[in-house]
Amino acid sequence: MATRVLGPTGSRRRRRFLFVSLLLVACTALFLAGAAQAVHEESLQLDGDVSTNCYNAPTPTVTCASLLYDWGANTAGDSSTQTDTSHSVFLTDPAHANTVANPCLASVAVETTCEQTTPNPATVPSKFPAASFQRDFLSGSACTLDSTSTTPCTGDSTTYATGSKDTLGIGIPAGGTSAGWQCNHDNNVNSKVDIDNAYVAQYTGTTTGHVGDKIYYFGLEKNQNNGTNDIGIWFLHNNAGCSATSGHLNWNGSHHDGDTLVVSEFTQGGGVSTIKAFQWAANTQFPGDKGCIDSNDNPNPNLVVNGTKGCNGLSIGQGGDCKSAGAGDNICATTNANCTSNAKPCSKPWNSTVSTPWLSWDKTLGVGNNKIVSPDFIEGGIDITKIFQAAGNPAPSCFNVIVPDTRSSASITATLFDYVVNRIGGCGGGLSTQENAASSREIGANGTISSGTDTAKLQITGTGVWGGDLTWYLCGPNVSGCDNTGYVVTTKTVASTNSQCGGDPNGVCTYTSDTATLTSALGNGEYCWHAHFAPNPDSLAAGVDPQDDNGDNECFFVTPKTPTLTTAAVEPVGLLSPTMCGGLADLNGDCGATTPNVDPTPDNASVFYGSTDIIGGKLDCNAWGSTVNAGTAGNGSAGTGDTCDLLAWNGTSNVTIHVVDGVFQVADGTALPAIFPNPSTPSDHTIAGASFAWSTDDGRVDANGDGSIDPSTTSSQDCSINVVNSYDVLGSACQGYAIPQGNGLVDLNDDGKITPADSCTSGCFLGHNVSSGFVVAGPVPIGGTIEDVATLSGTANNPDPLNTGTNTAFPTINGGTKPADSQISWLLYPPGTGGAADCTTTPVTPTGSPITVSGDGTYGPVTYTTNHAGDKVGKYEFAATYPGEGPNTNAPSSQVACDPTGANGEQVTITGPATSSSAQRWLPNDRVVLNSTPGTTLHGTLTVTLYKGSFSGTAGNCTAGSGTAVTDRFGASIAYTFSPNGAASGTAFNTTNTTFFVGTDSDGTADGADASYFWLIHYHDNTLTSPNDRCETSTISHNDG
Repeated sequence: MATRVLGPTGSRRRRRFLFVSLLLVACTALFLAGAAQAVHEESLQLDGDVSTNCYNAPTPTVTCASLLYDWGANTAGDSSTQTDTSHSVFLTDPAHANTVANPCLASVAVETTCEQTTPNPATVPSKFPAASFQRDFLSGSACTLDSTSTTPCTGDSTTYATGSKDTLGIGIPAGGTSAGWQCNHDNNVNSKVDIDNAYVAQYTGTTTGHVGDKIYYFGLEKNQNNGTNDIGIWFLHNNAGCSATSGHLNWNGSHHDGDTLVVSEFTQGGGVSTIKAFQWAANTQFPGDKGCIDSNDNPNPNLVVNGTKGCNGLSIGQGGDCKSAGAGDNICATTNANCTSNAKPCSKPWNSTVSTPWLSWDKTLGVGNNKIVSPDFIEGGIDITKIFQAAGNPAPSCFNVIVPDTRSSASITATLFDYVVNRIGGCGGGLSTQENAASSREIGANGTISSGTDTAKLQITGTGVWGGDLTWYLCGPNVSGCDNTGYVVTTKTVASTNSQCGGDPNGVCTYTSDTATLTSALGNGEYCWHAHFAPNPDSLAAGVDPQDDNGDNECFFVTPKTPTLTTAAVEPVGLLSPTMCGGLADLNGDCGATTPNVDPTPDNASVFYGSTDIIGGKLDCNAWGSTVNAGTAGNGSAGTGDTCDLLAWNGTSNVTIHVVDGVFQVADGTALPAIFPNPSTPSDHTIAGASFAWSTDDGRVDANGDGSIDPSTTSSQDCSINVVNSYDVLGSACQGYAIPQGNGLVDLNDDGKITPADSCTSGCFLGHNVSSGFVVAGPVPIGGTIEDVATLSGTANNPDPLNTGTNTAFPTINGGTKPADSQISWLLYPPGTGGAADCTTTPVTPTGSPITVSGDGTYGPVTYTTNHAGDKVGKYEFAATYPGEGPNTNAPSSQVACDPTGANGEQVTITGPATSSSAQRWLPNDRVVLNSTPGTTLHGTLTVTLYKGSFSGTAGNCTAGSGTAVTDRFGASIAYTFSPNGAASGTAFNTTNTTFFVGTDSDGTADGADASYFWLIHYHDNTLTSPNDRCETSTISHNDG
């Protein structure tokens, strides 16, 4: 029986033993030098048992090398006594197996750990680089391979179905389409053909005549003798197997050129009468089933090679019993035969029963006795290298699967019975990789980043000579793995002879890929490597399989850049005017910070235009001579002797500014003029025509005074170092500094860069605030234009769809890039109640917004002219946003939001002019005094009435004449009646008019017009003589200018 190799998960017989890679102690080989040794003398004792005790035949006496290896570590004839485990193939040491206590030491009780044998981990170098032990009988109520029960089960899922032949392909027959080999589930296997355990080991020869040879050893235990016993062993390059839980199934897998079949016949007495080797000749590499058995490696039945047509079915080598084989044999087998005669093939007697240190089953003795009666133990070996060389064919370098079987005869057309699949992985190999860059990295400003390299560690086992191509692929972005559909980064021709393979004791070769340029951080930005080794034709024919990495340690992430958006509210043209403070020019706006009208830090400056300096707030002009506004360099100090005149423009007229001993003769608190015309053209008040001027252009400092900001590509740039104390005005190439945004921005912190740190709100630059290097707008009159500019920095280019890489699935690997675009959008928030900044007002869109960008740069200005209906004085606030441009540029981490405090440099104050007007008015009233004869009092009625026009008569005796009584705006007459009753002589009576004005009324409306007005006074006394009526005239004429 054979352990199930393939089948549904959960099958009760799916369990298999682990493949073992054997690392054994370097034995002090006592091999004889000189003559070539036989395969049975090379390393493993092929003496008919599993014990490391050496076999000594009684007649004639032949002593084998005392330190040869064998399958077990037990004393001959005793499975419980372990000896010399360092030379055991399958037991680690006397006390342990699989790192746990070995129960086989105490007794022969059935224990699974007795069978889960492992190589001795202390053994170096590797004598057996690959081996496999496979149990093939079930026991226990559940009928499992690892049961400790001594009750056997007769079922087997790995027996050949009728029709399976060595001459057929594995998956398909040669040239056919129907099934090749098939497996069958047999509920009651015939004990005479039932296999209990099977084991194989791979060895590389080290002795004379076998150095470097691939030698394979095999052993199996049968359940019961079958008289003349026949076995076969297929040595297969490719993975293959079959296990049927019921009925029958087709085998999977296929032949490979060089697959080898060994068949051996055992006589009735148990000796080996013959053992032969056959070669499979494949006419295609994958699958190799389209071939046949042929001694000349000729799969063409119509082609004659060495005198025979292809598919001749002839062997490529043969041998006999290992006990009787001579020196130099390349293939042999033997059994635990109980021979009584010296006649070949069983000419050397042997104790018939073999004791094993693992669980076994004998038809007679049962399960648990661990005894194999004669001749049911069979072992042998084959030097594959020598066998194939003798046949004139290239030798296979390795095998992955070895399949021992029982059969009806030693013929290649025999009926096949039970089999075991031993997987040794001898045609091994491995490819592991490690990407060498950081697991996460940000893409570069140009939209590219190097993939870094990838290191591949390639190991090919089973052969010392190999070659092929190693190719690295790269997939991404936004992937989780890669395969050979990826972008081909590097292909290298590699071989076992490369220097990259030297120095590693395990034969691992280390190679490094080239790099690729990545241009996208799309999605999660994950890229993954993949490496593939393709053997060349010779290596492929020798059994070297392609290798692929498993994807571990092969992925990394590329992240997008997050830009910075800064903005500033500026003026189209802004004039900068330092203010006088205690007789000094205050350049940085700190006058009175500690003491009124005292500059705490007298300022220094390289004057914008020319080489004249301000030193400690004074002008160094003593080298000017007679020329005013020359801008000539002074003597390096300012003070006594620095006397000169400056021609200045104050906005309405030219004025002369006297400088005496460096001090500007301008009153404290007064701003110096910003423009100093050229004396030769005094009427030219433009910035460009001036000798020098302090000004800005869209927030940039016009440092060279030509009236514009020069492109960064010109040699005449707007840059000046230490223009105000340590503040610099930079250009794209200015005193070794470089900024990508252009010229004319103010570097407040003197770091040679323009960043949001270059901002102030204290009037630090000639009385103005600075925001990210831009000079912020001062107050702008209503009706004027305000502007805003934005600087976008830290963007990354994006993949260029018109310039892609060569792999259509991953076009951004080694593709081109283009600058990030998308748009910056602005809003402007008008002032709220009382002109205060208010971010809840309805915003307007400035002219020019939005602006499409092209990577890093300064954009704008956008403008707004405050002459629209509803515009008013107060604080206006700009805001701006940029959405980013995927996949490589995020949106800024913070947009420029409306800020009513104005701290973000986005606030502009709109001012209006103050005016006055007046209109005179006359509020007419009268005062009347009545007198009487001494000793008398007044008793009567007094009326005082206001008339407009002319009266008749005289002032002392009049009538109303043509005059008309005056009424106020409410229609009431301006007339007053008084009734003195006993009033004394000299009593005064006053009118109280408040409703009629000559000129403008109290609400600003017109009232009485300019004219002549008179009061008519009439008094009638009841006891005294009444006076004549009087008239009082006033002529009103207003001039309000």
